[in-house]
Amino acid sequence: MPTCKVCGLWIDDDEQICAECGARQQAIAVTKENPTNPSSTRPTRRSTFPRPNALECGCLTIVFALVVALFLPKVQGAREAARRSKCKSNLKEIGLALHAYHSTYGCFPPAYVADKAGRPIHSWRLLILPFLDEECRQLHAQYDFSEAWDGTANKKLLERRPAVFACPTRMRGACRQCTAYAAIYGPQCVFRGADPIGIEEITDGLSNTLLVADVTEADIPWTKPQDIDVTLHPKPGDRLGLSSDHVGGLQAVFADGSVRFVNNSISQATLNALFTRNGEDKPGDY
Repeated sequence: MPTCKVCGLWIDDDEQICAECGARQQAIAVTKENPTNPSSTRPTRRSTFPRPNALECGCLTIVFALVVALFLPKVQGAREAARRSKCKSNLKEIGLALHAYHSTYGCFPPAYVADKAGRPIHSWRLLILPFLDEECRQLHAQYDFSEAWDGTANKKLLERRPAVFACPTRMRGACRQCTAYAAIYGPQCVFRGADPIGIEEITDGLSNTLLVADVTEADIPWTKPQDIDVTLHPKPGDRLGLSSDHVGGLQAVFADGSVRFVNNSISQATLNALFTRNGEDKPGDY
């Protein structure tokens, strides 16, 4: 099959004009100005795909940016929904462990165990470890209750915080030894100190009484006998009190074991009613 004498592409035998360069084949002759003998050169193929110009490249970039802008919030929202679901699952496990403790001992665990001088030395989080997963049971077996939470042996366990005490939304930049969940602590709360409370003493109703909730920057080591004192931090969204990195509010375990979302817009009167176990006040909507 002959080739074009100008561009070198293959052409049909009876083709007089090259479809690629438009050269008339019979008009081309080998001269000094055109010394190449086309019949003796190896034909080459040229790309038939057009190359995008600068304007087209710019348009493609803009389209790509628009696609990212449209879909990135949805992707991020889906990821946060998954993290929020995991957080809720953690709190559900904690609620089940609290009720398992109650079934075994006839009461919820105290906020802390005190020494003979009344100093808090062990947290309720340590007391519910046997009612969680195998890893938690092993940690409970290794914890030395003869010394305080910050004793020589017990301090080694701080780096082994169980996954159930870590909120996935708060993972980045958070204290890796600290709990993401703390008890609602106060004189009229279920967690009031070294004295435990039984279900029969929660006269406001189990579904109307808070036990444990998200905390963001309180930075409480998970074995430390410390929680959120609602007399000092009563407002929702307080970064040193009850708060979370979830949008719009926080998640909490109620005394009936349910986990519900508490909006930051909740009224203070309603939140105060949820704090108390026997305040004879019914909370409003939240």
